[in-house]
Amino acid sequence: MMKSTAFTVTGLFCWSILGLATAHEYVVQLTSETSLNSFLESNSLNNLDEPVDKIVIGSDFHGFSGEFEDEVMSELYGDPRVASISIDRMLYLQEYLRQNDAPEHLARLSNGVSNSRVSAKNENAFIFHSHAGIGVDVYIVDSGIDSQHPAFMNRHISKLIDLTDNPIPVGDPHGHGTAIAGLVTSDTFGVMKKANLFDVRVVDAESNGVKLSKLLKSLEFIENHSRATMRPSVAVLPFSMSKNAILNSAIESMPNSIAIVVPAGNQHHMACNFSPASARNSQSILSVGSLDYRSSIEIASFSNYGECVDVFTSGVQMDTLHATTNSDENYISKVSGTSMSCAIAAGTVGYYMSLGLSSVEAIEKIKSAKEILVSGEAIKELKLTL
Repeated sequence: MMKSTAFTVTGLFCWSILGLATAHEYVVQLTSETSLNSFLESNSLNNLDEPVDKIVIGSDFHGFSGEFEDEVMSELYGDPRVASISIDRMLYLQEYLRQNDAPEHLARLSNGVSNSRVSAKNENAFIFHSHAGIGVDVYIVDSGIDSQHPAFMNRHISKLIDLTDNPIPVGDPHGHGTAIAGLVTSDTFGVMKKANLFDVRVVDAESNGVKLSKLLKSLEFIENHSRATMRPSVAVLPFSMSKNAILNSAIESMPNSIAIVVPAGNQHHMACNFSPASARNSQSILSVGSLDYRSSIEIASFSNYGECVDVFTSGVQMDTLHATTNSDENYISKVSGTSMSCAIAAGTVGYYMSLGLSSVEAIEKIKSAKEILVSGEAIKELKLTL
């Protein structure tokens, strides 16, 4: 197995020679046949001043994160039991901040119209099954969920874990997680109306991202919780970073029973150059890009594109919920980004799962959409079929 790494051993030696050896934060993935506990013991990694954080996802992914001196990292790099090493980099939220009478992103989902305006005879109607979302758990890995928002009064919201450096009991001072949750399942803007929401908080109020190690820990918590509940599960990961083998491997190691929905990314480049959109070795992962319907249908100017994008949907100037944690009675905001498109797609996946489809079947149903030509590229546009 070829080892993937975000640094070179030459670089490590240069630091040492120059007397610049310092501790840095890393994530280390072991080969699938290597025992995590035995590896840590044999390398004396259990005796460090700062304890390592073990990460186990699925049956194939196990590793650890922590702060290690360059000498330790040089030894790990040469160890054949190590599959991959990455600096503990940041992933960033993919957003640009700035029913009858349903918002257009919902009406467009169910009526099949692909132009800039929904047909007048439909009156922006969103046609959906009355049971849509019942029994489905949706994990929002983000900045929190404003459970006190009036639009969530009839929604079951539970705080699963807060992995930030500044945990809070409730609320969403940042606002991004509430916007995502609103598009997945809220009475006005959500694709599903009756799903269970689980708050997996990883982004602080003053941050726009999460360290790789914390995102991996969130996946571990989600897997364990979903295994305990045995309910249909959807995880929304609205982040993007440069292509990273460890992140892709971790997501691909999640059980197929959990649908993983991710954004294509906002860099306006090939999505295959970014993670988690480039994680392709699993049938339960869906990568979503953004469309702009404001004048004529086209791929949004910020959206990534290419073969690593499974489907496109609305993503520009989306109406959704505005967190009330640090504001007055401003309950609605407009946001853009592939993370918002990701939320709509996650709601659609959960919708199908609530009607009896497995995660793989729900995602395959979405991927089977007919191709249309947009911005000179053949793409699949997200549609909801009853």
